[in-house]
Amino acid sequence: MRRQYHLAYAPRFIGSITGDYRVPLGMNSLDFDVNYSYKTSFNNSFNQSASSFAQIPSTKMLNGAVAYEVGHLEVSVFGNNLTNARNIETSRRYHRVPGAGQRPGLRSSAHHWIAAEGVILGVHGYIRAIESIA
Repeated sequence: MRRQYHLAYAPRFIGSITGDYRVPLGMNSLDFDVNYSYKTSFNNSFNQSASSFAQIPSTKMLNGAVAYEVGHLEVSVFGNNLTNARNIETSRRYHRVPGAGQRPGLRSSAHHWIAAEGVILGVHGYIRAIESIA
């Protein structure tokens, strides 16, 4: 049997797809943007027998925005992680010393997952600089 080695913290596949649509409104415009990204699961170590070894699950993210442009002013409403997915970025293994009711010398360990989760909504606005003609 051939043994396969994979880089730690390196998913086999990372991909995204983006869609943009602009609706002209005379001199103004309304823009719609959506982005979906996917990352396969990955290992946090080369050594699968290490006590700190863990496989980080795959992640999915859906983001979107609607922007209204008037001359040099643009105002947008955006949302990140619209599906409220729990995206685990890394893990750490902590060893616990015996507590009450445990045998002396017995150590237990558990993974602590570091995750990004929750929907983020916001409003963004900016003014583009006026170009001078020389």
